[in-house]
Amino acid sequence: MRSVGCTVLALVCLAIGIWGGFALWFHFPGNVAARVAAVLVWCVPTIWAIRAGFGPKRRWHSLAVFGALFVLMLVWWATIVPQQDRQWAEDVAQPLRAHIQGDRLVIDNVRNFHWRTTDDYDVRWEPRQYDLSQVQSADLLLSYWMGPAIAHTLVSFGFADGRQLVFSLEIRKEKGEQFSALGGFFRQFEG
Repeated sequence: MRSVGCTVLALVCLAIGIWGGFALWFHFPGNVAARVAAVLVWCVPTIWAIRAGFGPKRRWHSLAVFGALFVLMLVWWATIVPQQDRQWAEDVAQPLRAHIQGDRLVIDNVRNFHWRTTDDYDVRWEPRQYDLSQVQSADLLLSYWMGPAIAHTLVSFGFADGRQLVFSLEIRKEKGEQFSALGGFFRQFEG
């Protein structure tokens, strides 16, 4: 029973250590060298905590230090908030703004680009109005784009005049920034 407990404790410490390493990699300020240094420093208490679980007499102080550092990491993680003052990629440069006037939904900055290729397009942001009393359908769609585990969620509203209004939550990439599924899980992108 003791060996099962030691194994579980070690796996929990390992999982926390991996999560903390990725959190530091994606959010520690500075260049690559600073991020590598931060991850390596984080590895030290992680390894001590894993070893403490398997020692002949548990080194509770190593586990306590690791636990305290993990709590500090969680506090730091909670302070990471999206920034809106960036140089956004053209297709996400304008934030959507909506307000309701009686039965009318007025939306500004609807993206309606004319795409010829991924790099050749006409930029069009436009205002739109919808009569909310004319909503006839609401659909939830999942667009699987990275295997069966990762999907993009869309909500589509159909109106009596045949128009559709589709919402999705997207990341906001900065100019020149590439998407990373792993980075997305670690708050690399603003929403």
